[in-house]
Amino acid sequence: MTSDPTKLPEHPKTLTTVIAMTVALLVPAILTLMNVDAPSTTPPSQNPTPFGYTISLLLFAMPVAVIGIWFFLHPRQHVDRKAMLCAALAVFILGSILDFGFGYSFFVFPNPDATLGWRLPAWSWGQMAWVGDYLPIEEFGFYIFGAFFMITTYIWADTDWLKVYDHEQRGILALHHRKIINFSPWPIVIAVALIAVAYFFKKSLPAPHNAGFPAYFTFLCLLAFVPASVLIGSVGKFINWRAFVFAYAVLLLVSLVWEATLGVPYNWWNYQGEQMIGIRITAWAELPVEAVLLWLAAAFGAVGAYETFRMYFHLDRPFWQALFGPGPEDE
Repeated sequence: MTSDPTKLPEHPKTLTTVIAMTVALLVPAILTLMNVDAPSTTPPSQNPTPFGYTISLLLFAMPVAVIGIWFFLHPRQHVDRKAMLCAALAVFILGSILDFGFGYSFFVFPNPDATLGWRLPAWSWGQMAWVGDYLPIEEFGFYIFGAFFMITTYIWADTDWLKVYDHEQRGILALHHRKIINFSPWPIVIAVALIAVAYFFKKSLPAPHNAGFPAYFTFLCLLAFVPASVLIGSVGKFINWRAFVFAYAVLLLVSLVWEATLGVPYNWWNYQGEQMIGIRITAWAELPVEAVLLWLAAAFGAVGAYETFRMYFHLDRPFWQALFGPGPEDE
Protein backbone atom coordinates (compact mmCIF):
# COMPACT_ATOMS: atom_id res chain seq x y z
CA MET A 1 0.00 0.00 0.00
CA THR A 2 1.54 3.28 -1.13
CA SER A 3 1.23 6.52 0.73
CA ASP A 4 -0.73 9.38 -0.76
CA PRO A 5 1.79 12.02 -1.98
CA THR A 6 -0.86 14.72 -1.68
CA LYS A 7 -1.11 14.29 2.11
CA LEU A 8 1.37 15.11 4.80
CA PRO A 9 2.39 12.20 7.06
CA GLU A 10 0.33 12.00 10.22
CA HIS A 11 1.94 11.97 13.64
CA PRO A 12 -0.98 11.57 16.05
CA LYS A 13 1.25 11.57 19.15
CA THR A 14 2.92 14.88 18.30
CA LEU A 15 -0.05 17.09 19.17
CA THR A 16 -0.67 15.09 22.35
CA THR A 17 2.97 15.58 23.35
CA VAL A 18 2.81 19.33 22.74
CA ILE A 19 -0.35 19.62 24.82
CA ALA A 20 1.10 17.51 27.65
CA MET A 21 4.31 19.54 27.85
CA THR A 22 2.41 22.83 27.63
CA VAL A 23 0.16 21.80 30.51
CA ALA A 24 3.17 20.59 32.52
CA LEU A 25 4.71 24.06 32.24
CA LEU A 26 1.55 26.16 32.32
CA VAL A 27 -0.18 24.67 35.37
CA PRO A 28 2.68 25.26 37.86
CA ALA A 29 3.23 28.72 36.37
CA ILE A 30 -0.42 29.61 36.99
CA LEU A 31 -0.31 28.21 40.54
CA THR A 32 2.83 30.21 41.27
CA LEU A 33 1.50 33.46 39.82
CA MET A 34 -1.83 33.05 41.65
CA ASN A 35 0.11 33.09 44.88
CA VAL A 36 1.24 36.69 44.30
CA ASP A 37 -0.93 38.97 46.44
CA ALA A 38 0.75 42.34 45.89
CA PRO A 39 3.14 44.18 43.51
CA SER A 40 6.86 43.54 43.77
CA THR A 41 7.33 46.98 45.32
CA THR A 42 5.56 45.71 48.46
CA PRO A 43 8.01 45.27 51.36
CA PRO A 44 8.79 41.62 52.20
CA SER A 45 7.52 42.26 55.73
CA GLN A 46 3.97 42.46 54.31
CA ASN A 47 4.29 38.94 52.86
CA PRO A 48 3.25 39.63 49.24
CA THR A 49 3.91 36.00 48.15
CA PRO A 50 3.09 33.58 50.98
CA PHE A 51 5.08 30.36 50.45
CA GLY A 52 5.88 31.65 46.98
CA TYR A 53 9.35 30.11 46.80
CA THR A 54 8.02 26.76 47.98
CA ILE A 55 5.13 26.64 45.50
CA SER A 56 7.34 27.86 42.64
CA LEU A 57 9.34 24.63 42.77
CA LEU A 58 6.39 23.06 40.95
CA LEU A 59 7.74 24.83 37.85
CA PHE A 60 10.48 22.22 37.88
CA ALA A 61 8.82 19.32 39.67
CA MET A 62 5.74 18.95 37.46
CA PRO A 63 7.58 18.68 34.11
CA VAL A 64 9.98 16.25 35.78
CA ALA A 65 7.03 14.10 36.84
CA VAL A 66 5.53 14.11 33.34
CA ILE A 67 8.79 13.35 31.53
CA GLY A 68 9.89 10.95 34.26
CA ILE A 69 6.80 8.78 33.78
CA TRP A 70 7.47 8.68 30.03
CA PHE A 71 11.15 7.91 30.58
CA PHE A 72 10.63 5.00 32.95
CA LEU A 73 7.90 3.53 30.77
CA HIS A 74 10.01 3.94 27.63
CA PRO A 75 11.85 0.77 26.49
CA ARG A 76 15.41 1.87 27.20
CA GLN A 77 18.57 0.31 28.50
CA HIS A 78 19.16 0.44 32.23
CA VAL A 79 22.43 2.32 31.77
CA ASP A 80 20.59 5.47 30.67
CA ARG A 81 18.51 5.48 33.84
CA LYS A 82 21.66 5.04 35.92
CA ALA A 83 23.33 7.87 34.02
CA MET A 84 20.35 10.16 34.67
CA LEU A 85 20.31 9.42 38.40
CA CYS A 86 24.08 9.79 38.76
CA ALA A 87 24.13 13.06 36.82
CA ALA A 88 21.27 14.53 38.87
CA LEU A 89 23.03 13.51 42.07
CA ALA A 90 26.26 15.16 40.85
CA VAL A 91 24.44 18.43 40.07
CA PHE A 92 22.68 18.32 43.44
CA ILE A 93 25.97 17.79 45.27
CA LEU A 94 27.61 20.67 43.40
CA GLY A 95 24.69 22.97 44.16
CA SER A 96 24.79 21.97 47.82
CA ILE A 97 28.52 22.71 47.96
CA LEU A 98 27.81 26.13 46.44
CA ASP A 99 25.16 26.91 49.05
CA PHE A 100 26.87 25.49 52.12
CA GLY A 101 30.28 26.88 51.17
CA PHE A 102 29.42 30.15 49.46
CA GLY A 103 25.70 30.79 50.00
CA TYR A 104 26.42 33.25 52.82
CA SER A 105 28.92 35.10 50.62
CA PHE A 106 26.87 35.18 47.41
CA PHE A 107 23.17 35.25 48.41
CA VAL A 108 20.69 36.88 50.77
CA PHE A 109 17.16 35.69 51.59
CA PRO A 110 15.19 38.74 52.73
CA ASN A 111 11.68 37.25 52.46
CA PRO A 112 11.35 34.35 54.93
CA ASP A 113 7.54 34.25 54.52
CA ALA A 114 8.03 32.99 50.94
CA THR A 115 9.43 29.75 52.36
CA LEU A 116 8.48 27.05 54.85
CA GLY A 117 10.85 28.62 57.36
CA TRP A 118 13.14 25.61 57.61
CA ARG A 119 16.73 26.84 57.28
CA LEU A 120 20.17 25.24 57.28
CA PRO A 121 23.53 26.77 58.21
CA ALA A 122 25.97 28.33 55.74
CA TRP A 123 29.70 28.89 56.03
CA SER A 124 30.97 32.45 56.45
CA TRP A 125 34.51 32.95 55.14
CA GLY A 126 34.67 36.34 56.82
CA GLN A 127 33.83 34.93 60.25
CA MET A 128 35.41 31.51 59.56
CA ALA A 129 32.40 29.94 61.22
CA TRP A 130 28.99 28.47 60.41
CA VAL A 131 26.05 30.88 60.40
CA GLY A 132 22.93 29.08 61.57
CA ASP A 133 19.42 29.30 60.09
CA TYR A 134 20.53 30.93 56.85
CA LEU A 135 19.76 28.71 53.83
CA PRO A 136 16.07 27.99 53.08
CA ILE A 137 15.39 24.31 52.56
CA GLU A 138 13.81 25.30 49.24
CA GLU A 139 17.31 25.96 47.88
CA PHE A 140 18.04 22.25 48.01
CA GLY A 141 14.64 21.40 46.57
CA PHE A 142 15.57 23.59 43.62
CA TYR A 143 18.90 21.82 43.16
CA ILE A 144 17.37 18.36 43.00
CA PHE A 145 14.27 19.29 40.96
CA GLY A 146 16.27 21.66 38.77
CA ALA A 147 18.85 18.96 38.06
CA PHE A 148 16.19 16.45 37.03
CA PHE A 149 14.38 19.16 35.04
CA MET A 150 17.43 19.98 32.89
CA ILE A 151 18.46 16.36 32.38
CA THR A 152 15.02 14.87 31.68
CA THR A 153 14.14 17.68 29.25
CA TYR A 154 17.35 16.95 27.36
CA ILE A 155 16.73 13.19 27.45
CA TRP A 156 13.22 13.59 26.07
CA ALA A 157 14.40 15.85 23.23
CA ASP A 158 17.39 13.61 22.52
CA THR A 159 15.40 10.38 22.51
CA ASP A 160 12.12 11.45 20.95
CA TRP A 161 11.69 15.06 19.86
CA LEU A 162 15.06 15.80 18.22
CA LYS A 163 16.58 12.35 17.93
CA VAL A 164 20.02 12.05 16.29
CA TYR A 165 21.43 8.70 17.48
CA ASP A 166 19.64 5.55 18.39
CA HIS A 167 20.60 3.85 21.64
CA GLU A 168 22.57 0.99 20.10
CA GLN A 169 24.53 3.26 17.76
CA ARG A 170 25.59 5.54 20.61
CA GLY A 171 26.74 2.58 22.68
CA ILE A 172 28.81 1.27 19.77
CA LEU A 173 30.40 4.68 19.22
CA ALA A 174 31.30 4.92 22.91
CA LEU A 175 33.21 1.63 22.73
CA HIS A 176 35.58 3.15 20.16
CA HIS A 177 36.86 5.72 22.68
CA ARG A 178 39.85 4.79 24.78
CA LYS A 179 39.12 7.25 27.56
CA ILE A 180 36.71 9.88 28.85
CA ILE A 181 39.31 12.36 30.09
CA ASN A 182 40.87 14.13 27.12
CA PHE A 183 42.38 17.36 28.43
CA SER A 184 42.41 20.54 26.34
CA PRO A 185 43.96 23.70 27.83
CA TRP A 186 41.89 26.17 25.84
CA PRO A 187 38.77 26.19 28.06
CA ILE A 188 41.02 26.93 31.06
CA VAL A 189 42.73 29.75 29.15
CA ILE A 190 39.35 31.21 28.22
CA ALA A 191 38.14 30.94 31.83
CA VAL A 192 41.20 32.74 33.20
CA ALA A 193 40.86 35.47 30.56
CA LEU A 194 37.17 35.99 31.36
CA ILE A 195 37.84 36.18 35.10
CA ALA A 196 40.59 38.75 34.49
CA VAL A 197 38.30 40.86 32.30
CA ALA A 198 35.54 40.67 34.93
CA TYR A 199 37.94 41.70 37.68
CA PHE A 200 39.31 44.74 35.84
CA PHE A 201 35.82 45.76 34.74
CA LYS A 202 34.60 45.66 38.35
CA LYS A 203 37.56 47.72 39.52
CA SER A 204 36.83 50.31 36.83
CA LEU A 205 33.37 51.01 38.28
CA PRO A 206 32.82 53.99 40.58
CA ALA A 207 32.67 53.44 44.32
CA PRO A 208 31.08 51.60 46.03
CA HIS A 209 30.42 49.22 43.09
CA ASN A 210 34.13 48.50 42.63
CA ALA A 211 34.51 46.93 46.06
CA GLY A 212 35.08 43.19 46.39
CA PHE A 213 35.89 40.51 43.83
CA PRO A 214 33.66 38.86 41.14
CA ALA A 215 33.73 35.58 43.04
CA TYR A 216 30.37 34.30 41.80
CA PHE A 217 31.43 34.82 38.17
CA THR A 218 34.68 32.99 38.98
CA PHE A 219 32.68 30.08 40.39
CA LEU A 220 30.55 29.95 37.22
CA CYS A 221 33.64 29.94 35.00
CA LEU A 222 35.08 27.06 36.98
CA LEU A 223 31.72 25.28 36.81
CA ALA A 224 31.52 25.60 33.02
CA PHE A 225 35.06 25.67 31.66
CA VAL A 226 36.97 23.26 33.91
CA PRO A 227 34.72 20.26 33.07
CA ALA A 228 34.77 21.36 29.42
CA SER A 229 38.57 21.25 29.41
CA VAL A 230 38.61 17.55 30.29
CA LEU A 231 35.38 16.30 28.70
CA ILE A 232 34.57 18.28 25.56
CA GLY A 233 37.06 16.36 23.40
CA SER A 234 35.37 13.03 24.06
CA VAL A 235 31.93 13.52 25.60
CA GLY A 236 31.15 16.54 23.43
CA LYS A 237 30.85 14.23 20.43
CA PHE A 238 27.95 12.42 22.08
CA ILE A 239 25.94 15.50 23.09
CA ASN A 240 22.90 16.03 20.91
CA TRP A 241 23.40 19.78 20.53
CA ARG A 242 19.96 20.35 19.00
CA ALA A 243 18.41 18.67 22.03
CA PHE A 244 20.67 20.74 24.29
CA VAL A 245 19.52 24.01 22.69
CA PHE A 246 15.90 22.92 23.10
CA ALA A 247 16.42 22.01 26.77
CA TYR A 248 18.23 25.29 27.39
CA ALA A 249 15.44 27.27 25.69
CA VAL A 250 12.87 25.63 27.97
CA LEU A 251 15.05 26.33 31.01
CA LEU A 252 15.43 29.95 29.89
CA LEU A 253 11.65 30.34 29.59
CA VAL A 254 11.04 28.88 33.06
CA SER A 255 13.86 30.95 34.58
CA LEU A 256 12.42 34.18 33.18
CA VAL A 257 9.24 33.49 35.14
CA TRP A 258 10.85 31.93 38.18
CA GLU A 259 13.78 34.25 38.87
CA ALA A 260 13.46 37.39 36.75
CA THR A 261 9.71 37.85 37.31
CA LEU A 262 9.26 36.46 40.83
CA GLY A 263 12.31 35.30 42.77
CA VAL A 264 14.45 38.43 42.74
CA PRO A 265 11.68 41.09 42.46
CA TYR A 266 9.92 39.57 45.50
CA ASN A 267 13.17 38.98 47.38
CA TRP A 268 12.83 35.23 47.71
CA TRP A 269 16.57 35.52 47.26
CA ASN A 270 19.00 38.18 46.05
CA TYR A 271 22.71 38.66 45.49
CA GLN A 272 25.59 40.19 47.45
CA GLY A 273 26.81 43.09 45.31
CA GLU A 274 30.45 42.87 46.38
CA GLN A 275 30.69 39.34 44.97
CA MET A 276 29.21 40.27 41.56
CA ILE A 277 30.80 41.89 38.50
CA GLY A 278 28.50 44.88 38.71
CA ILE A 279 26.49 44.39 35.49
CA ARG A 280 22.79 44.30 36.37
CA ILE A 281 19.67 44.03 34.21
CA THR A 282 17.39 46.91 35.16
CA ALA A 283 14.25 45.46 33.56
CA TRP A 284 14.61 42.34 35.72
CA ALA A 285 14.76 44.03 39.14
CA GLU A 286 18.52 44.67 38.88
CA LEU A 287 19.22 40.98 38.34
CA PRO A 288 23.01 40.48 38.10
CA VAL A 289 24.27 39.10 34.81
CA GLU A 290 25.81 36.16 36.71
CA ALA A 291 22.30 34.83 37.38
CA VAL A 292 21.60 34.67 33.64
CA LEU A 293 24.97 33.02 32.99
CA LEU A 294 24.13 30.41 35.62
CA TRP A 295 21.19 29.24 33.53
CA LEU A 296 23.57 28.40 30.67
CA ALA A 297 26.34 26.98 32.88
CA ALA A 298 23.90 24.79 34.79
CA ALA A 299 22.32 23.41 31.61
CA PHE A 300 25.71 22.65 30.09
CA GLY A 301 26.96 21.06 33.30
CA ALA A 302 23.87 18.88 33.75
CA VAL A 303 23.84 17.63 30.15
CA GLY A 304 27.61 17.12 30.20
CA ALA A 305 27.35 15.11 33.41
CA TYR A 306 24.59 12.94 31.96
CA GLU A 307 26.50 12.19 28.76
CA THR A 308 29.68 11.52 30.77
CA PHE A 309 27.97 8.95 32.96
CA ARG A 310 26.21 7.43 29.98
CA MET A 311 29.54 7.06 28.16
CA TYR A 312 31.11 5.57 31.28
CA PHE A 313 28.39 2.95 31.68
CA HIS A 314 28.59 2.03 28.00
CA LEU A 315 32.35 1.57 28.18
CA ASP A 316 31.91 -1.12 30.84
CA ARG A 317 35.51 -0.85 32.02
CA PRO A 318 37.10 -0.35 35.43
CA PHE A 319 36.72 3.23 36.63
CA TRP A 320 40.29 4.44 36.08
CA GLN A 321 40.55 2.73 32.69
CA ALA A 322 37.32 4.37 31.57
CA LEU A 323 38.57 7.81 32.64
CA PHE A 324 42.19 7.68 31.51
CA GLY A 325 42.31 4.77 29.08
CA PRO A 326 43.82 1.32 29.39
CA GLY A 327 47.58 1.13 29.81
CA PRO A 328 49.87 -1.00 27.64
CA GLU A 329 49.60 -3.90 30.11
CA ASP A 330 45.80 -3.86 29.70
CA GLU A 331 45.84 -4.09 25.90
